[in-house]
Formats: sequence, C-alpha cells, structure tokens
Amino acid sequence: MVNTRFVLYQIKREIKRNPTKMKFYRRELNKFGEPTGELVLFKEYTGLYHEHAPHMLDTYRILTAQTAGDVRTEKTPQLMVPYEDFYFLNDSGEKEWHEVKIGDEVNLNGRRCRVTGVLNVQEWNLLMDISFEEVDEGGNTGKPK
Repeated sequence: MVNTRFVLYQIKREIKRNPTKMKFYRRELNKFGEPTGELVLFKEYTGLYHEHAPHMLDTYRILTAQTAGDVRTEKTPQLMVPYEDFYFLNDSGEKEWHEVKIGDEVNLNGRRCRVTGVLNVQEWNLLMDISFEEVDEGGNTGKPK
C-alpha cells in the first residue's frame, strides 16, 4: 500500500527546493467562440519541471503522425503541480475548479509552448502533470541566438 500523503509531501518538498513558475496564457474568444489573436494571462503555477521521453509501449498520450520513414521521439516538457492548486476561491469565498486546457500557452525559456494534455497522476487526486509541445515558428527553435 502506498502512503499517498508521504508521496505528496515529497513532491511539495522538491517543488520548494527547485520551483519552476510558469504563466499560462489563454486566447480571448470573440462572440462566436472563435479565438482572437489576444493572449490573456490565465494563471501562474509553481511546480516541478521534468521531461518525458515517450516510448511506443507507454500508456501515455502523445500526438503522433503515421508516416513511412524514420521517427524521432523527443523529450516533452512537463510541469507537475499539486492537485489542490487547481482550486481557487471565487469572490463569494467558495472553492471553484479552474483547469488548464489544451491549447493554453506558456513561455518556456524563450520558446512558445502549447499545452497538449493534463493528467491526474495515478488518479490519486494529488498531482496534476501538464504536458507541452513546442510551437514551431520556423527557424532554429530551441537553440540560443
């Protein structure tokens, strides 16, 4: 049996030791529900940054394309955040659930990254793992100028 309270304590301790703060932006929607070009700050989360190198046998959601030829798998950046940080107090003092959605954007070390998934780790309601993909803007992305 796993002591989930201790697991949460360990992750929170590591977040305090090596925090990564990310500001999440969401595109404004017009009256038809279509995204406009304006990015609005949604929320800032402090979590534990890590990378995942997916394997074809993993039970993990990744975006893939079927093509003939070589396939190169790169590490995907992720941010692990305590589950309780997804709750906010609204104006009336009640807890309200606000979630990061697929398509939200962050600035990760000068690169624009888009959220590709949010996963409740082990379905324990203790930790959320947010996955990203780098937005290819052409040129030499990911390399220092």
